[in-house]
Amino acid sequence: MSIIDTKTVEKLAKLSRLKVTEEEKTILVHELTKVMDMAAKVQSVNTDAVQPMTSVIENAQTPERDDAVSEENRREEYLAIAPKAEMGFYVVPRSVE
Repeated sequence: MSIIDTKTVEKLAKLSRLKVTEEEKTILVHELTKVMDMAAKVQSVNTDAVQPMTSVIENAQTPERDDAVSEENRREEYLAIAPKAEMGFYVVPRSVE
């Protein structure tokens, strides 16, 4: 059984920038404990004899295509109609201070 307490929920809420009421904290302690317990059960399964696979379909292959240019370079046209461009790049408003 994992240890998820109110203090852990409060820390997770702060890191996630979520406002959580006292009632929600109680519910989250219970729900997150269930999630962590399920993860522990999954981790305890012995998979030593299981071969790694990339698909559940036997002998499946990832479809591939030729790496070929399919469009002409119109960079200058696109930059010309951009609201703001400098030195060959789009200039956008700062999103992170």
